[in-house]
Amino acid sequence: TIFLSLILFIHRLIKNGVGAKPPLILSSELVSIVNTLYEEKKYLDVVRFGSTVSRFLWISGHNKERIAIGELVEDAASKESRIAEQVSALIDDIGWTYYIVGDNEKAITNISNGIEKAVDNGLFYFAAKGERHLSGISKHSNKITEFTQHLTNAETYTAKILDTSDKNEMEASLLLARAKYAYETDKLDEAEQSAKKAMDIFKNDLDRIVKVHQLLGNIYVKQNKIQKAKDEF
Repeated sequence: TIFLSLILFIHRLIKNGVGAKPPLILSSELVSIVNTLYEEKKYLDVVRFGSTVSRFLWISGHNKERIAIGELVEDAASKESRIAEQVSALIDDIGWTYYIVGDNEKAITNISNGIEKAVDNGLFYFAAKGERHLSGISKHSNKITEFTQHLTNAETYTAKILDTSDKNEMEASLLLARAKYAYETDKLDEAEQSAKKAMDIFKNDLDRIVKVHQLLGNIYVKQNKIQKAKDEF
């Protein structure tokens, strides 16, 4: 079972020791565990465990391992008809991570596939998230028309999200995306207004509100409002 795999992993960790040679590489061990579960056709365990460790791999910067596990999760989820997990893997674990490692083509393909499946199954939070990812890819590729269209698509899907918390989160993230673009194109009043709207929604989200304060600080620096900038920073 998945728990036996974890117990064996912890046993190897203790056996090898902190300073042992060769060192035990956690990210590689996680890939090995998920591969083993997949080979044993324990697809539901692959989905459950792989989806759980994805966040750790993302935060730790183990992008190649995140993609490898994401691809196993996506395939296992399709076999178990776990549509939400499959869509999440396509859009985030595989798609967005491919963009981070510099493969835009694979990123766009996987995210687009995820969006299509999300829309077909009424998973509008994931559809909006996918479109937001595509908008970021387009912006950094200087494809501004595509950037604007993807943001508009994301806003359309966001309006269909039923869960209030998810809807608020997505609305604020899209406002922040528009604020950043307005800042980058020197539309500073527009940038400030969008950032403040995002802040109103993010007021209880300490991780995300930091990004808004940083952006507002940068906006005020450009406007030469030094005291306001200092307060935001």
